[in-house]
Amino acid sequence: MTQAAEIALKGVAKRFGTTEVLPPLDLTFTAGAFTVILGPSGCGKSTLLNLIAGLEAVSGGEIEIGGRKVQDLPPRARGCAMVFQSYALYPHMTAGDNIGYPLKVAGVPRRERMARIAEAARVVGLGDYLARRPSELSGGQRQRVAIARAIVRAPQVMLFDEPLSNLDALLRHETRAELADLHRRIGATTVFVTHDQAEALTLADQIVVMNAGRVEQIGTPADIYHRPATRFVASFIGHPPMSLIAATGDGTWLRLGDGSPLVASAHQGQVLAGVRPEAAVLDGGGAPLVPLHREDLGSHVVQVFRLADGQTVAVQSPAGRPVPAEAGLGIPDGALHLFDAETGIRLVS
Repeated sequence: MTQAAEIALKGVAKRFGTTEVLPPLDLTFTAGAFTVILGPSGCGKSTLLNLIAGLEAVSGGEIEIGGRKVQDLPPRARGCAMVFQSYALYPHMTAGDNIGYPLKVAGVPRRERMARIAEAARVVGLGDYLARRPSELSGGQRQRVAIARAIVRAPQVMLFDEPLSNLDALLRHETRAELADLHRRIGATTVFVTHDQAEALTLADQIVVMNAGRVEQIGTPADIYHRPATRFVASFIGHPPMSLIAATGDGTWLRLGDGSPLVASAHQGQVLAGVRPEAAVLDGGGAPLVPLHREDLGSHVVQVFRLADGQTVAVQSPAGRPVPAEAGLGIPDGALHLFDAETGIRLVS
């Protein structure tokens, strides 16, 4: 296995001219862990990855990899390998030659180079395809060539910039499983950038959720999903996302804008009350609901309802479960999430 290295960012910032893309931030990527940087397009996640790789220069702060300060070093001296969204393969080279190209440039002797190419190809399941050119490979196979080209260098750090975006849904699912297995086998510190929450939740030991250049939350997939730290995380994670309902607490109830009760709560003041669609229940005693539309997804049904004050809430139920004639919204104990109405920060609940 690779000797993994910790990555530490200390006050790292990035500006393009007068535009601050990343304000100073401190982050640690544990040696040997699989960390996913998750966020919408334009949030700064790829820029952050490029700063670690050395493809962009920092505007301030320090980057340490394995205890070495690397912010002033060129990419080749940082001990990182990177896999991009585009495969970036040489079309005139075979898969084997593409995989071994970094070793050839580094002057590795041919015998050692061929052995390492064969091992990297075996790890990604391409042993029978080394003589083929990229045009003779499927999209998934080309992506595995790109991954093999990265791991053939036995890097301390593996960096992935949305590597599955060009694959179809089934192939993305299969390749996620392959990446998880690959990480277990090679042991390199892995930083993986994506906007896809399914990739983050299934691959990560740790997720860093970013929004508009700032870190919203760092935690395990379970932390991120079950205890979102902010309104943004709550609304970004989950499919369908958490329903967020503006309400006012009077110390006994959270009430909707028209004064009708939503759920019992000792909280006072204006809040956003959150409930995951799969945690919400339909009963006859909760806040009255008016059905708007439904999606039948085979194993379950997602229904959207209008509340008394016009806000909407999504409820996910097993397929075949009937909707009560007078449906009401029930929020079980432990399923309510509260966020400050102004700042969006999670409240103790």
